[in-house]
Amino acid sequence: MGVDKADVRTVVHWALPTSLEAYYQEAGRGGRDGAPARALLLASRMDLGRLIRFIKERETSVDDVRRYVARLRTGADGDVVAIGHGELAERDRVLLSIAERAGAVELAPGGREGLLATLTGRGSPRLAAAAIRAARDRGWESYRSIERYSSADTCRRRQILDHFGDAELGAPSGRCCDVCDPDPELAPRAGGGVERDWSRTQARSRRRPREWGR
Repeated sequence: MGVDKADVRTVVHWALPTSLEAYYQEAGRGGRDGAPARALLLASRMDLGRLIRFIKERETSVDDVRRYVARLRTGADGDVVAIGHGELAERDRVLLSIAERAGAVELAPGGREGLLATLTGRGSPRLAAAAIRAARDRGWESYRSIERYSSADTCRRRQILDHFGDAELGAPSGRCCDVCDPDPELAPRAGGGVERDWSRTQARSRRRPREWGR
């Protein structure tokens, strides 16, 4: 979503993002010039299964963190490890973050080196376990936020405002959303009456439009 244009009129999501925050940020690429724009989310129940799988793949344990720190030590120059830009896989980023919160690692910018990780020689299993629980809870809350948004039959704009704690009334410059102002062309599809047939895989998937204007 690295789009640096002010006059984007439509942002279309083919699948559910990982959270409502991610969706709002990406949809916000539309209408930056102040003119009306549309955000269209094509949601499918199988997307929720994909998001659940992502959360489970990120699950870890205190022992996983301990083994990761030991692995860092094997490549350390003394007590310092230089981690280059782009070297960390997603799971390693999670483990490194937890190790930092547990006090086993101290992180600092490394300039061209990327990131410098100082191994402290200590670390609290209790703090690591707390960081793991917090990360898991954040993942499930993010999942629940986008699941509610994609399935609830209440104003999309109101849902976003409420999620971010904004009590102001919505003030759309045109149509509000598919709940408040159904689009005559999209409404039949929102009811799940259209299937897309992908001949290469022989797989069928229903994706229901969720829409709001800006």
